[in-house]
Amino acid sequence: MIEGPHFAGLGRPMLKGAGGDPVAIKTRKALAILGYVSRISDLSASREAVADLLWSSAAGHKGMQSLRQALKQL
Repeated sequence: MIEGPHFAGLGRPMLKGAGGDPVAIKTRKALAILGYVSRISDLSASREAVADLLWSSAAGHKGMQSLRQALKQL
């Protein structure tokens, strides 16, 4: 069993706590941020890249605002 919190990406994506219980994440996009960052090789991504990926239809400042709100949830 994996110790500590971890992101489960197979099947329905979810964040699991140290005991293996699911951790509630309010929005799917906040969960998508965790999935995206956990799968890229250096575990870092620019805010602009993530905002463009998840809020491509929003204006630049609106996408960045939505990203800030999602990160605050995490």
